[in-house]
Amino acid sequence: MLAFAKRIVIKLGTNVVIENDGETPHLERIRSFAREIALLRAQGSEVVVVSSGAIGLGRDLLKGKLSTKSLLDKQACATVGQPALMALWRNVFAEHQIITAQLLLTAHDFERRESYLNLQQTIEQLLSIGVVPIINENDATSISEIRENSESSFGDNDRLSALVAARISAQTLLILTSTDGIYSENPELNPEAKQITRIESLDDLNSITTHGASSKGRGGMSAKLIAARTAALCGVSVQISSGFLPDAILRAIHDGKGTTIEAQKGVSLRKGWIGHSSGYRGVLVINQGAKQSLLFSGSSLLPVGVVALRGDFARYDVVQIEDEAGVQIGRGLSSYSSSDLERCKGLKTHEIIAHSGQTEKTALEAIHRDNLVLFIGEDDV
Repeated sequence: MLAFAKRIVIKLGTNVVIENDGETPHLERIRSFAREIALLRAQGSEVVVVSSGAIGLGRDLLKGKLSTKSLLDKQACATVGQPALMALWRNVFAEHQIITAQLLLTAHDFERRESYLNLQQTIEQLLSIGVVPIINENDATSISEIRENSESSFGDNDRLSALVAARISAQTLLILTSTDGIYSENPELNPEAKQITRIESLDDLNSITTHGASSKGRGGMSAKLIAARTAALCGVSVQISSGFLPDAILRAIHDGKGTTIEAQKGVSLRKGWIGHSSGYRGVLVINQGAKQSLLFSGSSLLPVGVVALRGDFARYDVVQIEDEAGVQIGRGLSSYSSSDLERCKGLKTHEIIAHSGQTEKTALEAIHRDNLVLFIGEDDV
């Protein structure tokens, strides 16, 4: 039950933080969020907030000097708006004698395991002393992350909130948005679409189709579904609900308002980082035989199955695995650097031994099965 969640991550999108003009903070709603979070804390829950809105607030403060049509405009607005966003949260939480802390993150903070572990330790320490962490993407320096349709974008903080929830072993991720949950189809395109109140399997989640981004943010329902899948796979239940309702947080947590995506059998935190971190350093393209072995035999990926690779990566960097048609198979920690694997790809173990002087005992798999996370299963082949 969401109501008994000990640790909750609450993601507040631009549409619920900012007024309809796209620039002015919605003070009444933000005060309500702070009051509700204070009540949750009084009931024994730990809360982390992921808040969008810096670009809109910056645009407002700059009084139309920038349009945010260009990347540099967005970065400048984010730089001006982020202190204002934090001051806003600091003031509304101070009304409840709650101290806040700012954490600005980029995709790079999730690419390196050391940074990923340090992030967890920092949040754990803040929660242990009763501080509410306020997290946002560092738009001022994350050049690729605020480009529209960027592969490495957090999606208006949706994916970021899922990664944080997974990292700190939250029981619940609450995503408050401009709609009251997930529908069978896009309700703006099909008025007959029906709201889905509960999703128990990833197959059901994957069958939902959505289109379009949010009006003021960079996300949209598709970004929220990706975030929900990531969190659910890591054992975090997800609630997607409207942030426009009175007492929106409490109604979602206590009454289940919106759509609930059940937590799946969680992967380990280590594999959660490997499979669902925002970034990867390279791509390994594998042949059909290697694909079959990974999916059906539980095998490690051997160099002989690698037909091509892209990117410059070091040993133990996260790499993505694709088949020759470009379908994403999974991710893993490469046992080789890109230069070493380039020399070994396509070779059998005895050929690698002959060329490198390694023994059969020391000859490495390209990715060991313990360092591998698969994205697809038998039904997808």
